[in-house]
Amino acid sequence: MKILEEFIMKKRALAILMAALTASTMFAVPTFAAQIDPADCDHEFGYWRYTVKPTCTTEGKGDMYCPDCGSIVEKDATIKPLGHEFSNATTRNGNFYLVCERCGAEEKQALTAEPATCPHDEDDIGIYNDHEATCTEDGYTGDTYCTACGTLLEKGEVDEKAHGHDWEEDSNACQLPTCTESGKDFYVCRECGEREERVTQPLGHSWEKTKVTPATCTKDGKTVYTCSTCDETKEEITEKATGHKWNDGDVTTAPTTTSTGVKTFTCLTCGETKTEMIQSTGHRFSDWQTVKENDVFSDAVQKRTCSICSKEETRTISGKIKATMSVNATSLKLKRRQSTNRFVVTGLAKGDYISSWTSSNKKIVTVSGRSNGTCTIKAGNKTGKAKITITLASGLKKVINVTVQKKAVTCTAIKNVSKKLTLNRKKSYQLKPVINPITCTYKAKYKTSNKKIVKVTSKGKITAVKKGKAKITVMVGKKKFVCMVTFDNIKKQHTTKLVNKPFLRAFKKN
Repeated sequence: MKILEEFIMKKRALAILMAALTASTMFAVPTFAAQIDPADCDHEFGYWRYTVKPTCTTEGKGDMYCPDCGSIVEKDATIKPLGHEFSNATTRNGNFYLVCERCGAEEKQALTAEPATCPHDEDDIGIYNDHEATCTEDGYTGDTYCTACGTLLEKGEVDEKAHGHDWEEDSNACQLPTCTESGKDFYVCRECGEREERVTQPLGHSWEKTKVTPATCTKDGKTVYTCSTCDETKEEITEKATGHKWNDGDVTTAPTTTSTGVKTFTCLTCGETKTEMIQSTGHRFSDWQTVKENDVFSDAVQKRTCSICSKEETRTISGKIKATMSVNATSLKLKRRQSTNRFVVTGLAKGDYISSWTSSNKKIVTVSGRSNGTCTIKAGNKTGKAKITITLASGLKKVINVTVQKKAVTCTAIKNVSKKLTLNRKKSYQLKPVINPITCTYKAKYKTSNKKIVKVTSKGKITAVKKGKAKITVMVGKKKFVCMVTFDNIKKQHTTKLVNKPFLRAFKKN
């Protein structure tokens, strides 16, 4: 046990010696003595500011600074790999490993004895994982291993607490704050060389009032401030624009019915002017009056007049009237040498008229017509068929088929006579039968079944005589039509308003 203690003491002494030697190398951290003029400095010592930090196995880059004067001794230099420093050890799965203090790389060690039988000779005893206290790490006495069998013989202990960084400002690297931007202070630990960056808050502007502009009608009042530190300026609105104070305005250009006018306003404060448009009065037209109505040939025309300037406007209302034509027969039958004026044309649209009547064969039938729709149609001596064409001024045409025969034209139908007719007292009724065809040569005859009840004249006037019913027969040639006439002489009784309601109710019950 005494041998083990002596070995541990020797190991710790060796560690202290190595630390002292490291402090004097070019990688040593400066002590930051009082600054001196670089021209008078010998640059005896130096420390690295890495741009690329070297490792145990790779090269680094950096600048070497003199701690006395702060100047760069060597710029952008290549730094050799540091190499492993196997000052630590560990055991795992029955194996013994040396561990690099800097990078943690492990190196397996060949064991020469079994743990159970190993005598743990003094030459095989090693202390690992020992280190002095640093700024951030506690000091440790180290673990005692047997390098022959890899057995951990004794755990170490903390013998000194971490003493913390000894910071000193690196004034050469400091960045001063401005009014708006943060600054940076850089500190280097005297003991371990660790660098620390500390942010300083912006100073903030120190504003001073330098210019005041009062408000006007259109512009806000402003105050200008200037920073006494950096000369930056800022503006603040201290008073809103007052706005114009316009007068009631004057009409400088009067409006007309077709052109706008102008009204000018003046500011009572600054004299500035502005104009507004006055709408034109516009025409005051009367209602549209039709001066020409539409017909089959032309559209309607309307006119209106402005009551202010007497301007007249006209417009055309599109919509010519469609040509129309109606006839009381689409075909005619006539006996030889018979004439008739019963055929008429009606239903002509406004403005239209008959421009011509023509016969396709004048030996069969002739026509003498007028523009108003009346005509005289006359059959010749020959039997046969012909066509009468009626042409309107608008161009519309109608064709009537005419047949001329030897025998007289007989009646085929009696129309416009009611089957039943009721006459009141002292009333008469005129029968107006319509005989088809219109060229029938027979005249209507009338007969009553009872003259004592109803009388009828030769011209078809019916008169009631007394109460009862009678038949009136209309005869055209062999064609007959019967109308039943009823005469009722009973007067209708009317209830007077003077009869009281209770009396009526009693009367109804009885």
